[in-house]
Amino acid sequence: MTGWVGYCGYISFRKKRVWVGSAIAIMSASIFVCTQMWMTSRSFMALNTPISLARGDIKSRPFRINLKNYYSVRIDTGWQSYFDPNCPSYDNVRSRWMLYKDGTVFVKWIDASSPYAYLGDFLGEKGTYELRLDILSDTVCLNPGRPRLLVYTDRGEYDDRASPVLLLSAFGVAFGVSLVILTLISAELGSQNVRICDSHRLAQYFQWAQTLPLKRQFESSPAFALVATPILVILVIAFNGDVATISVEGFVRTSLKARSFARGGRRFSWTSCGLHC
Repeated sequence: MTGWVGYCGYISFRKKRVWVGSAIAIMSASIFVCTQMWMTSRSFMALNTPISLARGDIKSRPFRINLKNYYSVRIDTGWQSYFDPNCPSYDNVRSRWMLYKDGTVFVKWIDASSPYAYLGDFLGEKGTYELRLDILSDTVCLNPGRPRLLVYTDRGEYDDRASPVLLLSAFGVAFGVSLVILTLISAELGSQNVRICDSHRLAQYFQWAQTLPLKRQFESSPAFALVATPILVILVIAFNGDVATISVEGFVRTSLKARSFARGGRRFSWTSCGLHC
């Protein structure tokens, strides 16, 4: 009867592994999707609208800002794609601008005649904005370059913060799905074994079998090796930018060593992983 109790305990253990793997995968997928949605909904490029560089007054359409950060105001003249020797270069554009937030003046007139058509910056807060731009120079000859008025903030710092979260959540999805798949494969192969004590009538002829321990088709060691090895390789690639190549022979040797380490408790040497920088 001991063998039957052990078999039932192993079934319960497999169910717990499925639940744990499913929970890890679902939570990691939720974190990944929420982070991606947050990044795509931020106003990194708050305004990108075509304008004319003829002398006169321009008022932009209303645009929203949902980040508290410094935003730059710039005119993209498109002069690089359109060259006219009779037209002054893009650094000769003279202008001034004023910013409104929710209908009130947020930034007063700022004169701008700096190179590269950079007009200045401001500390943005959540709200709806409008920008009034006065072109003081007659640079209508730059219009064939399709100039645009840009209001934007640096996306790089947010990408740097979001990248580890996305990487770890993707890891969690891969780990949880792998755990579920390996458990289901183990359950499928285990169901093909001869079941002991399926009925009392049959059990009386095999009393000797009840004392024999049941051997699992898949132990935790191969599962550890299959999951840990790709995770190790991805970690090395992700966090070591100087890694140039990873040899196939070294990858196979890493898998074999990880498996032998998990099974026999042998000493594992990281210097023999076969990772070549």
